[in-house]
Amino acid sequence: MQNLVLADLAFWLVAGPTLVPLLYIGVIGIDTSSAVMIALKQSLNGLFNALVAGILVQVMVWRLQNGSVSWLPAHIRLNELLFHTLLILTLIAGTTPVILSSSAEKTEQEQVLAGQLKRVLNEAQETLQRQPDASPILKSELLRYSKSDDVSSIALLNRQGEPIAQAGKVNAFSPGEVQQLSGADNLAIWLPDFEGSLVSRWKAGQYHYRLPVTGLPDGTELMAERPAAPLIQAIETQRNKSFAFLAGMTLLSILASFFLSRVLTLPLSRLNKASRHLHDKIRHQRQSELPDSRVHEYASLSASLKSMSDTLAHTFAELDNARANLELEVKTRTRELVNTSAMLSNVLEASTEMAIIATDTDGTITLFNKGAENLLGYNSSSMVGTHSPALFHLSSEIEERSQELYEETGETVSGFDVLVQRPLHEGSETREWSYVNKLGKQIPVMLTVTPIRDDVDRITGFLGIAQDITERKRLEQMKTEFISTVSHELRTPLTSVSGAIGLVLGGRLGDIPEKAQELLNTAQRNSERLAHLINDLLDTDKIAAGKIHFDMQVTPIIPILEQSLEENRTYCAEQNLKLVLTRKLTQTSVKVDVQRLKQVLANLLSNAIKFSPDGGTVSIEATSTDTDITVSVVDQGPGIPEDFQHKVFQKFAQADSSDTRQKGGTGLGLAITRELVKRMGGTIGFETTEGKGTRFFFTLPAVRSAQAIPIPVHPGARQPAQASPRILIVEDDPDAAELLKIMLGGVGYQVAVCHTGLEALEAVNKGDYDLISLDLILPDIGGLDIIRRLKEHADTANIPIVVVSAKVKQGKLELNGEANNIAWLPKPIQHQKLIDLVQHQLSDGGLAKILHIEDDADLHHVISAMVSDRLIMDRAGTIASAKALLKQHAYDAILLDIGLPDGSGLDLIPDIQHEQPYAAIVILSGDDVSKEKHNTVGAVLLKNRLTTEQLVNVIESRIHGSQP
Repeated sequence: MQNLVLADLAFWLVAGPTLVPLLYIGVIGIDTSSAVMIALKQSLNGLFNALVAGILVQVMVWRLQNGSVSWLPAHIRLNELLFHTLLILTLIAGTTPVILSSSAEKTEQEQVLAGQLKRVLNEAQETLQRQPDASPILKSELLRYSKSDDVSSIALLNRQGEPIAQAGKVNAFSPGEVQQLSGADNLAIWLPDFEGSLVSRWKAGQYHYRLPVTGLPDGTELMAERPAAPLIQAIETQRNKSFAFLAGMTLLSILASFFLSRVLTLPLSRLNKASRHLHDKIRHQRQSELPDSRVHEYASLSASLKSMSDTLAHTFAELDNARANLELEVKTRTRELVNTSAMLSNVLEASTEMAIIATDTDGTITLFNKGAENLLGYNSSSMVGTHSPALFHLSSEIEERSQELYEETGETVSGFDVLVQRPLHEGSETREWSYVNKLGKQIPVMLTVTPIRDDVDRITGFLGIAQDITERKRLEQMKTEFISTVSHELRTPLTSVSGAIGLVLGGRLGDIPEKAQELLNTAQRNSERLAHLINDLLDTDKIAAGKIHFDMQVTPIIPILEQSLEENRTYCAEQNLKLVLTRKLTQTSVKVDVQRLKQVLANLLSNAIKFSPDGGTVSIEATSTDTDITVSVVDQGPGIPEDFQHKVFQKFAQADSSDTRQKGGTGLGLAITRELVKRMGGTIGFETTEGKGTRFFFTLPAVRSAQAIPIPVHPGARQPAQASPRILIVEDDPDAAELLKIMLGGVGYQVAVCHTGLEALEAVNKGDYDLISLDLILPDIGGLDIIRRLKEHADTANIPIVVVSAKVKQGKLELNGEANNIAWLPKPIQHQKLIDLVQHQLSDGGLAKILHIEDDADLHHVISAMVSDRLIMDRAGTIASAKALLKQHAYDAILLDIGLPDGSGLDLIPDIQHEQPYAAIVILSGDDVSKEKHNTVGAVLLKNRLTTEQLVNVIESRIHGSQP
């Protein structure tokens, strides 16, 4: 049996009435009444112990059982929990009053006994006080109360507690045990000292009561004894009744708790039994039958389970349908994936013009399509899983790109990582590379690299798609050569035409008739229009190709605005207009290409002037904030029609096609202007009101740096010196050469002409020329090669050069600062500008020549620009190159940096003093130098405190001070 209480009850029902009484009566010798009491008591104790044990087992299962304690039941049974709970509550409610009343009754009987003995002793005390002879009195009193109050002995005790007179046997002084009773004052019981049960000793014992007395000569205390057997017998009888009652009540409580727990858990048992096959019914969508109950909670639970089972059955039905549909869809999708995979494979194989290569994250090739095989000559089987794309990349390009990434990000990357650095951070990258095929041939490709991601957006590899752009490169080269040829072939005759017309109109050939004057003016205007058209078309092409070069420098904006205003003032005056400049600036420096910014202003001013009415005003307004500078060009023209405003910055766009004939222009100016402003980091826009005028404005980031480069303002034209300088014109076009000869000869220069590069080099070696006018495009040797050859020799290195060519911008870009003392004049030639440039170049002949030893090329360009109108500067970036220049050229001063790539600049001082004993030495460094080093040079300047005037003044003073 699993219930300990029921098992214990069964035991005591059998053993209690038979075995226990026989054991106590027959073996131990206890009387029947006591044996019955003990049997009932032990039965109750056993039941209570079993109940406590059952509760402990339930608690241990609750707290300790986790499936690993084998000697404990796995779970608590609800009926057992209810049984133990109900039984505990029933027994506590029923037994507590019985136990308390039984104990109270015993205490009450002992108190009654104590009262009787006290009364006897009080009367004996009164008698002794009247008659001092104690013994007879005590005997008389004992005889008097032995029958009525069952007193067995009376004694008078002295101060030591010893009897001095007594009647009857006083057992309290016999061997045994005396126990003081707490229920009654002065009452105790004497238990004899013999072997036997406690019940037998109590029955053989004597109750005795002690009463303190006064007024007696010897005695201090009276004591009376009475046998305990009658009272113990009465108490035992009463307790037998109580135990019998408790036993009966316990039996009824057990039975009631057992049946009540079964009644309460029966619906759950039925529900459990019914639900054992519930999952089967749910799975097969069969109707589930669950038992009902008259108990509301059980009925609700049954209804909930039934509703849940019906819902689950419906859900299973839907899942079955969904699974069937899913299986069908999976089959369909599988077929589609197979078809898609086959199609993708076919696409990859068919993409013979595109090289598609995939790699894992380490760079190992995982896909190498047919196009890649055709392009590179490698077999897919030999590449997949074994090689990296770095195999067919130029190592020089990888290293160059690695350096670019390091300069941009500060991170060092190499090998395959160079190809995927940008895609990792930006998602993709498209740029030109050179592939090297299996035969070693270089193939230009346009490569797009993107990361490959899985379902959780984790990068698992990279995909590269490359297209052979060999043909595109060939076409671009053809286009470049065509544009170059057209530029040269158009600009060269146009230069001759416009130059010749300019000379005639300028009166160089004498007076001309009025009608001829009008025709020549018309021809000059149209030649200028044609020149502008050619320039706009070429600029548009360069912008679209991304090949236009920007020489970005930090510079004050006000001088640029003033120069633009002056350059357009004549045109404005011709149109009877007023041109004004308004400045409201707190920040005045911007980082721009000065010439490109002038082009922007020229386009905006030209438009404003063309569309302004006679007598009107065109204004340039400049304002600034903490971060930006805004320049506006405002006219008082007719405004821009609303339906055309969205086309303002489009190519070849004009509000009215008749404007092309009336006002002139190609419709490209504003499109070029927008691109130029955008490339310089700015924005452009406009505001217009029809009938009142238009405001075009552009905004550029303000630069707070104090190192703005001033725009050099060249002196105006002046007549050549009395000793007429000799000028060599190098020009392959006879008409252009003749025009230059007329222009320069007309102001008094001695002019010689060469039509090829070899003739020019031979003429320079033979003659002493003060200046060379040089075209870049010659039939044998290019103009840039001539410049380089002249600069290599000390005798010709300092000859000023004016480059007159249709490819000025390209020439500047290719030369990239390799030589100084060169002026640039684009074709078609403007007569006065040519004369101004020649005079300026010739005037530089008396400028001091400085060797700037500095490894930072950008800093050299800045300083060179600062002093270009007062000093001529060469640059050496290392100690080795400085030593070579010191031996080849003569310098007035040396501008020396200390920290150089191949050593300290201070180590060069002895070489300078040996090779150039009269050259002044000025240290220009970021750090101050010691006093000892300071004494060995002419001056020390700090870069962070440098100004133009300070630099020029220090150099010039040291030059004059060092001359012999």
